[in-house]
Amino acid sequence: MKENTLIVNAEEIVTRYREGMMEFFIDTQGDHLPSKFAADLIAFGKTLAQLCSVEPGVAFDAFRRELHSRYSMMMLDPRTFNQLEQWDNADEDFHLAIFRENGAPVGLVSKEYITW
Repeated sequence: MKENTLIVNAEEIVTRYREGMMEFFIDTQGDHLPSKFAADLIAFGKTLAQLCSVEPGVAFDAFRRELHSRYSMMMLDPRTFNQLEQWDNADEDFHLAIFRENGAPVGLVSKEYITW
């Protein structure tokens, strides 16, 4: 079995995820009580803070958790997502190497933690 790795930008992932989730919150805000909506926003704010953390372990855990929680399609650009899907359909292993814009590594997320 072949292994494949894509290099992705952490800040781009966070921006894409933030924009997608905010659109989701706006579209669904009337579906929940205000207290539930507020709790969801607070939890999302904490997640964003963790994704942006300068502490590599905190950021890495947050990226891995969110990618594993079926948010991959919302976090990754279509080209990256399609490539991962192709590798998955071919039953190939793959990884996402996440780096900050300044070149600092966040971590290497393996196939088992990336779901959609």
